[in-house]
Amino acid sequence: MELLLDIDKFADLVNEGWDSAFTEEEQLQISQELNVDGIAELRRVNIGPGADLLVILVAINTIVDSFLVGSKLLEGVVGWKKLIGWLKKLMKAEELVSVDEAGATVLALDYLAHHYDYDTITKEDAHTIPFNDLSYMIPANKNGIARHPHAYYVQTYLLDGDRYCVLGIKSTGEVNLIKSFRFNPYALQEEKH
Repeated sequence: MELLLDIDKFADLVNEGWDSAFTEEEQLQISQELNVDGIAELRRVNIGPGADLLVILVAINTIVDSFLVGSKLLEGVVGWKKLIGWLKKLMKAEELVSVDEAGATVLALDYLAHHYDYDTITKEDAHTIPFNDLSYMIPANKNGIARHPHAYYVQTYLLDGDRYCVLGIKSTGEVNLIKSFRFNPYALQEEKH
């Protein structure tokens, strides 16, 4: 999972250099402040299409696909709760600039777990709508979220084999239910909320 963060506390640190790599000392300082497990990479990226906007790219090792095996099992997993809590804290503080599709999936699973009762869940479909293309600014070997920092994710989940939930997730982390349907082989049976 990749995230773009704009943390006021690190504004000077982020803006004082143009090299994408942070020093080991800077990485340690940022990692300690972020206080989340599984940080695989930290680097400085410029996502300003006109004027410069330097942010921190954080790559976190996650196993999002295995979450889909049974996300209800995750409700008791400390690491899952900590990751969700951490993401929500960043969103509330307006320090989260953007999440990638894996981050959107984590937030969607959390939304579903809090709004629906189910025993099984599968991700049926996913689409990404990128709103800008910064690939001309980001080297080809760095093709993650920094190349398309602002996006809208549309994901469809099947709950217990008979309820489809279509969610819209902004790259800033906001999750909304677009529509939900009950399985009916003859017509779409939309649920009213």
